[in-house]
Amino acid sequence: MSETETSPLPSPPSRRRPFLLGCLTGAALTLAALAGGILAASVVFEKQIVAAKRAKLAPPPVTLGVQADFSLPLAKPDGTAGTLEEFRGRPVFLHFWSPNCPGCLAELEGLNTLYRRTEGTAVAFVSVALGDADDVRRALAGYTAEFPVYRHEGSLPAVYGTGVPATFIIDKAGALAFRHGGPANWGDPSVTALLEVLASASGTPEQ
Repeated sequence: MSETETSPLPSPPSRRRPFLLGCLTGAALTLAALAGGILAASVVFEKQIVAAKRAKLAPPPVTLGVQADFSLPLAKPDGTAGTLEEFRGRPVFLHFWSPNCPGCLAELEGLNTLYRRTEGTAVAFVSVALGDADDVRRALAGYTAEFPVYRHEGSLPAVYGTGVPATFIIDKAGALAFRHGGPANWGDPSVTALLEVLASASGTPEQ
């Protein structure tokens, strides 16, 4: 290089680099916060399930009087369509639950016990999940339901209300002999005893 030549001046530091670093840092923090929120929600849901399973589920109260609505549409376990009408004339244990209800899943052990006690008897055990097939399948992953699971989509007839879990026992004459809202220990002997009484009682189904 000659003495008359001058060296080029160094370029000023780029202002874009701190800006880009700031953007990347902000995005990373946002993703971390989002992941943390999802994890926290998952932990809360798991705690709800555990709490429901550990809760002391009391035997349900008994009420009498109202006629059942046998027009309730049902999707059978094999996917075919039906209604509650096919169980008319028998004592019916009718249980409604939802796939996104931790308290409902906590009842499975007691429901399995009751199903084993009533299988092969005059009692019709009708468990109805309120949701589509995929939701029900996902909800039961990791659980064991020994009983057939029916499904219903849409609103329920007024006599069955709207909350879940909800359980009804229908006598041979088509009347509600029992109604209970909320979780309960369906494996309690008092429930089996009530169903046995209704199964042995005479009754004239309403036409």
